[in-house]
Amino acid sequence: MKRHLKPGGRARRNARQSLRGEDGVTLIVTLALLLITSTLIASTLIASVGEVHLSSTASAQKKAYYAAQAGISYYLNHLSQNGAFLTYCNAPPGVASTENPINQLYKGASGRQPLKASELKKIAVPGTTGGEGEFALELIPEQSAPSGDEWCDAGRLYETMIEKSGHWAGSFRVKSVGFSGREKSSIVATFKNEGFLGFVFYDVYETKDPGVYPTTTEITAAEKECGQVYGTRPSWCNTVYFGPLDVVQGAMHTGDHVSVIGSPTFGSESSNLIEFGTAANDKCGTPDGGFSETNPNETTCPTPIFKGTHVPVNEVKPIQPPSTDKELQKWGENGGLVLKGASEVILHGTTIRTKTPGTSGTEKEYAWPADGVVYVANNGSCSEEYHQYATFYPGELSCGNAYVRGTYENSLTIASADDIIVDGNVEAVPNSAGVPTGTSQLGLIAERFVQLYHPVKRYAPKATSCPSGTTENATTKKCEYENGGTTCDAPNLEGNGETENPNPLPGTSGTMANPVIDAAILALNHSFSVDNFTCPTGGPLVGTLTIVGAVAQKFRGIVGYQGGPGYTKAYSYDSRLEAGEPPHFLNPVEATWKLERETRSKSPL
Repeated sequence: MKRHLKPGGRARRNARQSLRGEDGVTLIVTLALLLITSTLIASTLIASVGEVHLSSTASAQKKAYYAAQAGISYYLNHLSQNGAFLTYCNAPPGVASTENPINQLYKGASGRQPLKASELKKIAVPGTTGGEGEFALELIPEQSAPSGDEWCDAGRLYETMIEKSGHWAGSFRVKSVGFSGREKSSIVATFKNEGFLGFVFYDVYETKDPGVYPTTTEITAAEKECGQVYGTRPSWCNTVYFGPLDVVQGAMHTGDHVSVIGSPTFGSESSNLIEFGTAANDKCGTPDGGFSETNPNETTCPTPIFKGTHVPVNEVKPIQPPSTDKELQKWGENGGLVLKGASEVILHGTTIRTKTPGTSGTEKEYAWPADGVVYVANNGSCSEEYHQYATFYPGELSCGNAYVRGTYENSLTIASADDIIVDGNVEAVPNSAGVPTGTSQLGLIAERFVQLYHPVKRYAPKATSCPSGTTENATTKKCEYENGGTTCDAPNLEGNGETENPNPLPGTSGTMANPVIDAAILALNHSFSVDNFTCPTGGPLVGTLTIVGAVAQKFRGIVGYQGGPGYTKAYSYDSRLEAGEPPHFLNPVEATWKLERETRSKSPL
């Protein structure tokens, strides 16, 4: 019997057969889709892990960089608190080895084999833990450091650490290496001292100190009017000149206009900056140079010799001194030595002896102050006013005047509430050429004047009448030599024992004919000057004043007249001051150690 198929039956059966035939293809497509999806997921996961790793690395790199910056801040902070911080090299006192991040750059004094990262002493950045941020500091020797001494050598800092020429002369470099995890980052910082001690000669005003005018009326007027730069102060304020024979052997700075006669020499090499801070026009037409001829008696314009680099006036930065040294009294009270009233401070190598000036009393001996400061304070009221003429010693004993002489082997700063009088040679341990060596440095800081002791006769023997050049003193009835602001008939004292003007050095021998001072001198409110510098009128000169160090003052002090009385000058800069300074030496109000630049550097391996 023949069967009849329902319409569409074969088609449905063929369709089902066709679908069954494509089951394998569907599985393959599904598996392919799963493979692609899993690959994409895996790639996404791999990429995510990579990004997490990169993000972690970038974070560590940033932390390492910030740690390196923290190291620079650490060093600058210590340098600001103690201007002589470099002199300790990699062993600052009172710092435990576990807290000291300062290293030499190389493994030994000779050769240039750098320390490895694992060999560096380092400390944690404050506020971090677990190696999150650490830094190490490396002291970079100067490129021309002597062969065999290519590291920070405390005994030869200038030779081993200080740049000698070019724009960066007077600077030194420190490398800071920051660590975070496995990452390292390095910065090289350049530091430079722009304070008083960067110059062999510094002042604010190139005019005679108001305190040394001849009469009380003139002093009062000068104090009111003369503390201004040239062109602003009255013309009657006495201008002090640089003359043909003057030589400034080092960098110099004044905030004023400089008056020049003839051809004085400024600087000894190109790295010495010669800074005149005020422009003024006169017949010589040098408004931009900061110097000119302001003596109406001269007919020719000056031709100074610049062996240093003459800085244009508009590029000279102001450097203002603080008004007081009282902060040094605090250092004296905390680890130093404080003396009351007028005191002789006699340096004996590593000890200090003191006594009352003008007496033959017993000297009292002290150990060298731990923090390197001696402060001489007033002992009650002090009404004494210093005059550069008619100066007789020892003056008012209640005043905080320090009489200083002797030799020193350790660094020291002597400060006074009143004046400092240098009454003998003040010398560091010298080499065979007479130049100070080692690291010992002396600072002399006076609230008022730093003076050079220059005794002259006060009275002449009286016969039936007073001899020429003298006048009978109404009080003492003695014949007193004339000793005024312009003329003086009093002869120099070439010895000791004058009862009317007792020498603070009873029992000593010698004179003040050719004194030597190895020191950084700072007269905050007045000047460095020679007592009785006009005596005797017309000369002869006392001798040559030799200073190895630096002289900083508010007003231009007078030490003598060319061809007349006083001293000829032989000032030279102590290059060791570019590497350090006397203990707690005062910084200017507007300048101090500065971070001149930062550059990225290759990190140690």
